[in-house]
Amino acid sequence: MGGTSYRLSGELEPERIDSGPRHKTLLEKLLSRLGARKQKQVSDFDASFIDLPPGGLVQIASAFREFLTHELISPWPATKTLGEYLKMGYPAVYLRGEKSTEQADDEWFVQIAFSGCAGMAQVSSEVAVHWLEAWLKNNIEQLNETILKPEGFTAYLKLKEMADDPLTTFVPVGTVEYGCYASLTFLEGEPPEFNIDESQVAAYDDCGEELLAEIQSQLGELMADGRCRCQLCMPDYQPKNSIPL
Repeated sequence: MGGTSYRLSGELEPERIDSGPRHKTLLEKLLSRLGARKQKQVSDFDASFIDLPPGGLVQIASAFREFLTHELISPWPATKTLGEYLKMGYPAVYLRGEKSTEQADDEWFVQIAFSGCAGMAQVSSEVAVHWLEAWLKNNIEQLNETILKPEGFTAYLKLKEMADDPLTTFVPVGTVEYGCYASLTFLEGEPPEFNIDESQVAAYDDCGEELLAEIQSQLGELMADGRCRCQLCMPDYQPKNSIPL
């Protein structure tokens, strides 16, 4: 399915741990019968992963969508498209634990996941997590008091090792009537690469190669500065309207 998720680490109260693993949904039972990977608990030689009932933690999803509604009052065409994606019910919220053979204590985290819809919305999921990170960074104390701590979970934000992650920035493309976000990934030793959701190029005979080349031609030099031009990061940016979709 692909997609992008954010792992919010924290401490879980002992009584919350005793709530036990959640029951499988009907869909999970069907997938299990078909030989699909179980989601209740996944074990390997290095670690064990356990799901607990998320309970009221699922409020994170609606709180995040509410934040975007208030923050992006006059959405760009690309932002509207992402809004339609989020209306499909994303993100999904899980409460999970991980126990490594190298550590004595379990590590608990809330996983906030956005589906890539089998690649059709992979870039949209990346933009969503990009916005989620900004929201969490500025509101984690309030979220702890209103949503997380009442559910027995206290979150703390870990500083990312930026050197280990490729730099990804975003820029709107499309027309006044319709648009989407393009991602630009910078990998060390490789040329920057633009990408958009597969749903935007599905109708192209060349799988959108000519379109991506046009985006590179028009926006490559602009985006080379490494600055993100999504509506949340650069609200004063004037979206380009010369690249048809």
